[in-house]
Amino acid sequence: MNLKELSDFIRKNLAACIVSLLIFGAFGAFLVQQYIVLYEKKNELDQQVKAFYNESLIKQEEFLKREKEVYKQELSIESEKETYAKKVLELDNLKIKYEKLNAELNESARVSSVEMRRQIAEEKLNSLMSEFSATGANLRTTPECNDKEGWKQYNIARAKLSEAISFARANGLYEDYEGFFDANSSFMMSTC
Repeated sequence: MNLKELSDFIRKNLAACIVSLLIFGAFGAFLVQQYIVLYEKKNELDQQVKAFYNESLIKQEEFLKREKEVYKQELSIESEKETYAKKVLELDNLKIKYEKLNAELNESARVSSVEMRRQIAEEKLNSLMSEFSATGANLRTTPECNDKEGWKQYNIARAKLSEAISFARANGLYEDYEGFFDANSSFMMSTC
């Protein structure tokens, strides 16, 4: 085809070509417009999906933070429980030691108290025996019937020895001093 034939063809079909071009142009414009609307809707949907994922990610991060805090709290609570259990065990051990020491102290105090009472009783008994000895009377021989001073000393000595014997028996010391009591006791009855 040459240029003249082309130009004749165009003149004959110009109206049809223009109408075709207008129809195809309008259809093309409609397609482009629909494509733009769809593209905008796609972008809007992509933004919504992105916002959803971002929001989901933020919530997941918050959840993970909370979970991490809860885990830390659980570890802290477990640590505190272990510390508390150790302290309770230490307190129990201290309580046992205290009770043992208290029992030993009570026993020691009891023994010491018994020893102290015995020592005080021995001192008092020695004092009574000294008072008896200080009278200078011999209970194995009775004074003459008319010796009033001798009888007075004899009765005082007898009373002191009797008091010493009673005191010794009351405090569990009689066996320890039985020799002294036997040596100084009177076997005779006075006939005056």
